[in-house]
Amino acid sequence: MSTSIPKTSGIYMITCLDNHRFYIGSSINLYRRYKDHWRALNNHTHRNQHLQRAWDKYTESSFVFEILELIEPILIIEREQFWIDKLQPFNEIGFNIRPKADETCHAQETKQKIAESHKGIKPTAETRLKMSVIKKATPPTNLGRVFNDEWRANIGKAKTGQRWKVKEPRSVQRREQIAEEKAKNYIVTSPEGEKTIIKNLSKFCRENHLNRGRMCQVAMGNESHHKGWKCRHA
Repeated sequence: MSTSIPKTSGIYMITCLDNHRFYIGSSINLYRRYKDHWRALNNHTHRNQHLQRAWDKYTESSFVFEILELIEPILIIEREQFWIDKLQPFNEIGFNIRPKADETCHAQETKQKIAESHKGIKPTAETRLKMSVIKKATPPTNLGRVFNDEWRANIGKAKTGQRWKVKEPRSVQRREQIAEEKAKNYIVTSPEGEKTIIKNLSKFCRENHLNRGRMCQVAMGNESHHKGWKCRHA
């Protein structure tokens, strides 16, 4: 999946296929943001605790990163707010905490991108003097700066051989179908010793009032049983 994510700006959605909750975000570099999310979640250091708890419970295989829209950086806050207002990813529906797009996060992203582009370049004495005068006169800000040439080049690469369009969120039925396709086979043993081969562990746990996370721990050998039930990979 990561190879299909472009290094351009846009709006994205992270969906948990097991509980159908989702997170809406945006970035000036979608690929880097995807890697940052996955790295933090795997290291249990993600700042969104709702998303982190779901990741810990359902594991990485239950999450997908999707692109809702590719957009120029100057419009990114406006379009992120549009999707947040439209989909309302809060409470039982989504993982978002704030109802407003995070402008602070994008300011930091832009500063990082500028810093990377200037690595290895030493300003002349005259340039340093001009920068000093400007810095003393006005507080620096990078919000709203558009990197048109680079953005156009990257967006051209991303569109090569494929069509990008705004994606509507998947229906509950479609998400359940995807979860079913991704599900692994398990052999579960009841407290009475009866063995059954199942495919959808989440559905089985819901029907039998079991905790899926605890059953996964049993399957991995970290726990001997959960409420008398045993589980292993088929």
